[in-house]
Amino acid sequence: MNAAVELLARRPFTDIRATQIARLANMPQSNFYSYFGNVEAVILAVAGEVSTDSLTVFLEADWAGEVGVEQAQRLVESALNLWRQHKDILSLVGVLADRRHGAFPALRVRQMRALYKAFEAKVVQAQAAGAIQATVTARLVGYECVGLLTSIGQAHDLLIASGFTQDDLVETTARLLHRMATGLSPGQASLPERTGPNTGTAISPCCSNRTRTGMPISISLGSQSTMLLAIRRSSCSGSCTMAMT
Repeated sequence: MNAAVELLARRPFTDIRATQIARLANMPQSNFYSYFGNVEAVILAVAGEVSTDSLTVFLEADWAGEVGVEQAQRLVESALNLWRQHKDILSLVGVLADRRHGAFPALRVRQMRALYKAFEAKVVQAQAAGAIQATVTARLVGYECVGLLTSIGQAHDLLIASGFTQDDLVETTARLLHRMATGLSPGQASLPERTGPNTGTAISPCCSNRTRTGMPISISLGSQSTMLLAIRRSSCSGSCTMAMT
């Protein structure tokens, strides 16, 4: 199987032949067919040994506040390392799964299931605490968190070549994932306890949701896109308002 991985790094999947794998592995071609019916079966076997399960450990801890952001940063760093080690096979599985080719869609689900379920659990927890609206689909947020990690892993080299640093990728991705999964700004250790009069809004003790001019802004958590736009850091004093309706 190592021979198949080595060939994947050199040429497209469609250009790989059983004879090439057997030759590189120093085995008779007849032996190859004793184990695998075709090249696709080899790829499925290799990819079946790669998963994101190890990344879920970073989602087991409490993600409140800056400690939670640090956990998200460790998650992103480990995810990028995983992609660096298995980029060819993960990219191929992604392409073939998107095309709904053979067993690859089911394989991708197995590779990613534990990770997106861990993100989904974070969102459900945040919804129970009132940090994210119940109308947000937790399962979909889980998929989108995994999609963000996957896209950064796939585009890593291109992004670095475009001038972004490794720290840029880790910091930005981690903070996006943290907000998507918790609904909290890093400065919030927990949900705000005070509410504004007759507004149905929660008054946050943090100041990270103010504009550069110091004026408070309201942030709707009704969609993921507005959550992403909410990540704006600035210095100010006093409290800010985050809409929870």
